[in-house]
Amino acid sequence: MLHKFNSLWKNLLLDILGLIILTAIIIFNILNNLHTPNFTLIFGFMGFLFLHGLFLLALFIRNIIDKKYLKAFGFILISVLLNIALWSCYWIVFVFLIGVDSPDAHMNL
Repeated sequence: MLHKFNSLWKNLLLDILGLIILTAIIIFNILNNLHTPNFTLIFGFMGFLFLHGLFLLALFIRNIIDKKYLKAFGFILISVLLNIALWSCYWIVFVFLIGVDSPDAHMNL
């Protein structure tokens, strides 16, 4: 089964499209729902991309076993870059969550 997904370009394209969509969702969510943003979709998409990063690590190990070292290096590079991008997205979302008011905060006025 891993042979069908053992393509650097397909996985790189999936990661680039996923990160573009994730960035658009974060920007749209923060700009339109400034006081009560809903981060459920964002965390779900981040979880999907994180699982894809783990899948890339499995492909890295598979290519090391098959002695395809250049392809294995490509998969580990894509995985590291994806996880760095996800880590920065986590911090951006965390910073915006700090200033979010709870819905009940204005009830005590």
